[in-house]
Amino acid sequence: MAYKGARWFLRCKLNGFLRETTGEKDEKGGFVSFLSYLCNMIIHNRYIPTKKFYAINLFGVIFVRHGVHLHAKEINHERIHTAQMCEMLFVFFYLWYVTEWLVLLFKYKDRFVAYKNIRFEKEAYRHGDELHYLRHRKRYAWLRE
Repeated sequence: MAYKGARWFLRCKLNGFLRETTGEKDEKGGFVSFLSYLCNMIIHNRYIPTKKFYAINLFGVIFVRHGVHLHAKEINHERIHTAQMCEMLFVFFYLWYVTEWLVLLFKYKDRFVAYKNIRFEKEAYRHGDELHYLRHRKRYAWLRE
């Protein structure tokens, strides 16, 4: 009974529709269901991310600037990052992300150009419009970008 209450609490409304889980289905309400709902959370606040950004995905939880409304394309962009994080066990995702950004920063000498050329970002921007992309996405698709 306590889990059903937590499950109800963790469901987030996104632009009028409930977000689908992207992970395995666990009909009995076990850890996989709990984790998939946790990774679908969107938290609006004033501190994370900084004023230069509208949203950031940290370990599957999307933090959005207070007063910013995310559209389906932007939510999908962050969901693609969540899938990438799960493939790389979160920590390795961040290590690869920062390392690639530093290498590209040295190459392009521009922070924004380096950011746009990170493989993770290329995949997320390229498929952000495809709202059902995660249903047919191949594992490690960012390697092909």
